Amino acid sequence: MERANHASAIINGDSTSPTLVVIGGLDKNNELVTECLLFDSITTGQYNCRKIPLPESVTGRYAHSLAAVTMSPHCVWLVIVGGFERFRMKDVGGGKEQAMATFITDTNRLIMIIELVYSEAGEWIDNEKLKLKVADNEVFITEILEEKTQMITKDLKSRLLI
Repeated sequence: MERANHASAIINGDSTSPTLVVIGGLDKNNELVTECLLFDSITTGQYNCRKIPLPESVTGRYAHSLAAVTMSPHCVWLVIVGGFERFRMKDVGGGKEQAMATFITDTNRLIMIIELVYSEAGEWIDNEKLKLKVADNEVFITEILEEKTQMITKDLKSRLLI
């Protein structure tokens, strides 16, 4: 699929070969591409592409930033920051249109953290699927992610002087 203004990052880990993760962007019709793709074995030229089902609050953006932070050999955090949530052309008269973009301003979406865990089966799973597998720890995992998200948000805001 053709896309632009997406974000991508490389996941390097002991458990897997380098993996490219791509989130969001715009297609050739300037429509949001609301998906997360993982391309594994990218160094061999014979890569596999898989979609990771993530909420639209994460993928529904373009012109954003993405970092892959290795937390352990089997765990990576995808940190998604900023971007735009909407693109449209506005008629400004005289047969002319002007591009209009809407920034993501919702503080619950501005900085998002997704936890990917490399499973025993050799695949990346997102933290929502992990929560289903370890239901007893769901609240604990959620609290950790919320706490870390708040800490990172506070740190980034202080660095950006917001």
